[in-house]
Amino acid sequence: MTGQDSNPSSASSASLQRRIRQLEEQVAALTSIRHHFDAVFNHPHSFVGILDREGAVLRENQAEQADIRGKPFWETPWWTHSPPLQDKLRRHVQQRHGYPQGVKEDIFGERFRYGEEAGTGLGLYIVKKTVERYGGNVAVEDNRPQGTVFVLHLRRAHP
Repeated sequence: MTGQDSNPSSASSASLQRRIRQLEEQVAALTSIRHHFDAVFNHPHSFVGILDREGAVLRENQAEQADIRGKPFWETPWWTHSPPLQDKLRRHVQQRHGYPQGVKEDIFGERFRYGEEAGTGLGLYIVKKTVERYGGNVAVEDNRPQGTVFVLHLRRAHP
C-alpha cells in the first residue's frame, strides 16, 4: 500500500474530484438539452406554451402575441376564431382526456396525428428523438383516474 492510498484526506480528495467531474458532465448534458428545448420552444413561427393541469398558460414562447399568461388556453387569440373549437379544447383540457391504447402505441411516430384538430405530428416525435439522442427514453402511460402522462427517463452522467 502506498502512502497516498493510506491517507484518508487524499482518498477523500480523489472522491470529491470524481464527484465534481460527474456533476460538471451532468451540467453540460442538461445545458445541451436546454439549448435543444429552447430552439424548439422559441421557434419564431410557432406558438408554444406550457399549460397547467387546468389549461392556464404558465409559460409561452416569444411569439408576437397579446399577454396570455394565466388565461385559459382556449381564450387566447389562436382559438377565438372558432367557438366550437374553443369549447372542444376547453372540454379536452378539463376532462384530462387520455389517449386510447392503439394511439399510445403510435403516438411518438413521425407525422402521427390524432383527432379532428390534429397538428403536424412532429411534437412528440421531436421530444422522443431528442431524449433518445442523450441516452434516455420517453413513454406514455395512463393517468389515474383519467388522462395520460408522458414519462421521460434521462440517462445519468457516468464518471
